[in-house]
Amino acid sequence: MQVFLPEQSYKACAQVLDQKRLVKQLLEGRQILSALAGETKGWVNHPATRMFAGVEDELVRYLYAIKNEMEQRKYKWENNWSIIIETFNRNFHGNEFKDPDYLKPGHPENHRLITTHRGRLYEKAPELYPQYKYEANNYRQYVCCDRCNYYWPTHPKKEKNCLITSESLPPALLQSA
Repeated sequence: MQVFLPEQSYKACAQVLDQKRLVKQLLEGRQILSALAGETKGWVNHPATRMFAGVEDELVRYLYAIKNEMEQRKYKWENNWSIIIETFNRNFHGNEFKDPDYLKPGHPENHRLITTHRGRLYEKAPELYPQYKYEANNYRQYVCCDRCNYYWPTHPKKEKNCLITSESLPPALLQSA
């Protein structure tokens, strides 16, 4: 289960993903939305699912960018997309959603999230993501705990390395804060 967020905008995230990961995003996003809607018991406690609890509209915005990129590349997207829209409208239409700070540029958790996702993409396919080589060498300091390979803003922070301090942030991010 994964939602790849290696860039600041959802459109840029979709554009940078290779075919295998891009196509998988619509399916996995649909599974996350179904879990959040209570329509399945699978994946309900996964950190990627929990990250979008209460902000299901953000998940659909992300998936919309994925769908658009798939359409641009002429990949099939219709089946998963129609299920996503039906699930959202049936379960979340008209809800008030909170504002997920951790998805905003400049937020310390946003930096951690993006860095770990870039690092993991490079590790999975360095030939497809050479632009993330730097992050691959540094992302481990940002993972949420010793069991994870990513930083998840909603993951329970029980481990020592889950704490974020000004010392763990890059200078450029501190200057923009």
